Amino acid sequence: MGLTLKEVATEVGFANYQTLINIEAGKREIKVWELVKLARVYYRDIDYFLEDGRSVEAPSVLWRKRSSSLKINIYERRFFKYCENYRQIEELLGTNTAKKFKPIQCKREDFVTFNFVDRLAHNYHDMLGFGSRPACCIHRILDESFGVKVLLLSMGKEESGGSTIGDFGPAILINADDAPWRRNFDLAHEFFHIVTWGIFDPKEIFDSPKRGKSKVEVWADAFAATLLLPQEEVLEGFKERIKNGKVSYFDCVESAREFEVSVDAFLWRLASLGMMKREEVEKVLNDPALKKLYWQEKSGGWKDTPKFPSRYVNMAFKCMQTGKVSRGQFADYMEIDRQEIPQFLTEYGLDENADYEIELTAS
Repeated sequence: MGLTLKEVATEVGFANYQTLINIEAGKREIKVWELVKLARVYYRDIDYFLEDGRSVEAPSVLWRKRSSSLKINIYERRFFKYCENYRQIEELLGTNTAKKFKPIQCKREDFVTFNFVDRLAHNYHDMLGFGSRPACCIHRILDESFGVKVLLLSMGKEESGGSTIGDFGPAILINADDAPWRRNFDLAHEFFHIVTWGIFDPKEIFDSPKRGKSKVEVWADAFAATLLLPQEEVLEGFKERIKNGKVSYFDCVESAREFEVSVDAFLWRLASLGMMKREEVEKVLNDPALKKLYWQEKSGGWKDTPKFPSRYVNMAFKCMQTGKVSRGQFADYMEIDRQEIPQFLTEYGLDENADYEIELTAS
């Protein structure tokens, strides 16, 4: 994972890394609490360190923009650990959302025009019941209704989004440090790669021409725009703002804000619907006045976004309350220490002392 001996020793709590060297060399036995710490550092179950060396190969992550940083290995491991934990929690409660995922039945040859991508987005929009403002609910619906595990992870400016499909089902990783409107679009973009998983070769996706994106990435953007910006609602709202054939920058920003997407995505969607010329969109997007107005409108405390979805936390909490997992295991699921559990639960509106087993009679 690109960690140094010194970094691991510090994380575990050793005074110096010589202790870790002695453990690796078999000169010192490892204590249980040290093993627990190591498992947390490497985002593994303790069983992983006690096996005979054979390990299951992890699925591949389709990164939207993969950097050369060694941190990418840590992000992937955290991503897989979350997905594995989620699957374990679901199994404990007798549910399996991975079965809800419905990949499309088509071939590579079907992707010839944007019309097919547009229809594909419309079909999933209707299937999942996204409504008139999809960005407001896409995270929750993909998680709860379609079995797509979504993790928001702070990754700085180095990485973007990624997606994968494993034994735990489909999963998407989003950079929590990005703005909300960027995260919404990335989520819809990665969802395209999930529903078309196995149809395109990774090289076809990322081997872009000299300038611009590959055709597959352009299709993914078009899919995301159609999914998040329903044609009827976009046109209806935009036409109301037109005065004498003109629309103010402020109205464009307000429209994008209503749909919780970037102004770039909104304007390009208008171009695809024939409401603006592409040359005009490029000109407007390069105008510093629009960028300044947009960032003023969008600035705020948007980084305080919960990393874990409510369903994941609620299910893990239920497992703890019913004795299926210990408090320590719950803390591991949430990547916190045991003493932090009360405060963590408060943030999610849960009370460890409340009676959640009271039942009512269903007819």
